[in-house]
Amino acid sequence: VDFRNIRSHQYFACQRGEQQKHLTLSWRVPDASLDQVIKSVVGMTRGPPTGAQAVAWAEHVTLAVADGVKRLLMPAVHREWRRLVKERSEDESYDVFRRNLSAKLMAPPSSMWLK
Repeated sequence: VDFRNIRSHQYFACQRGEQQKHLTLSWRVPDASLDQVIKSVVGMTRGPPTGAQAVAWAEHVTLAVADGVKRLLMPAVHREWRRLVKERSEDESYDVFRRNLSAKLMAPPSSMWLK
């Protein structure tokens, strides 16, 4: 499922399925994208020390950034994504309810009530 285009009723159905323990929602970022993020963050740090310590320094910084991305950044992005999708779904469902209620209130009285 492409989660960028998920409809509100689909999201609420998935949420109900999770609450009832029938399914689990998760998403993955391709490893190539994660590696690109890690390399760009490592590239923003100050240069490694010169000499023999350069390789060890680069390995430690890369491991630290990879750990931070996987353990801290990705769960935060996941929570933010869920919050945004939930808000969008709720707004859409409120609009549908408003349109349906407006149509019901503006409808002429039923003929069975006119007798």
